[in-house]
Amino acid sequence: MAKIGFRGAYLLSALITILGAPLFYANAAASNRSDSDAFEQQPGGQPGGSQVPQRNLPPDSTPTSSQGDTTSQMRDRLFIHEAQEGNMAEVKLGELAVQKSQNQDVRNFAQKMIDDHTQLMEKMKPLAEQAGVKQPDHLSKDGKSTYEKLNALSGDDFDHAYIKAMLDDHHKDLKKFQTQESLTSNADLKATVSEGEKVIAMHTSMIEKIADKYGVSKSK
Repeated sequence: MAKIGFRGAYLLSALITILGAPLFYANAAASNRSDSDAFEQQPGGQPGGSQVPQRNLPPDSTPTSSQGDTTSQMRDRLFIHEAQEGNMAEVKLGELAVQKSQNQDVRNFAQKMIDDHTQLMEKMKPLAEQAGVKQPDHLSKDGKSTYEKLNALSGDDFDHAYIKAMLDDHHKDLKKFQTQESLTSNADLKATVSEGEKVIAMHTSMIEKIADKYGVSKSK
């Protein structure tokens, strides 16, 4: 092997350094990409599968089967509570109409409300007890407001206001019962809601005919 002087050795070393630098950086970049890929492929974004909590979300925000069950139960309880309040309101308003109205159509419908909604309330009581829903012992805020407005009226004014209130209420209640029947996973509640839906649909048809007869329109 030919001997090279000090100057030649220096030049050779410099050449190796220059030519080797791109290879070094290329290998380093490849290594970094490999590490990054490994990081991203790990569950939770960290090597070894450790989890990183999502920002701005509570730790229990991810839906689970137990949380789904709880949501369903809460929806059922809310429906039962509102349905029982509605039943009580229909009975109380029906009693008021029987006392105040002289219109036979109104009186007949009001008595139907007393009878049917009392039965619905009784049928829902066992479901309310199972769900831990307390039976209402007074009218809701809206129910009380409607009762007081009607109680202040008499004659045709009362009849028209009562018909309108019943028309609005039954259209809203029918939608609530239809929605609850499609959503609930409680078989007993579904059966009771289905039965109640048929009753409310009948009431809706009855009050629509009475409203047409007396020229009363439901609220928009």
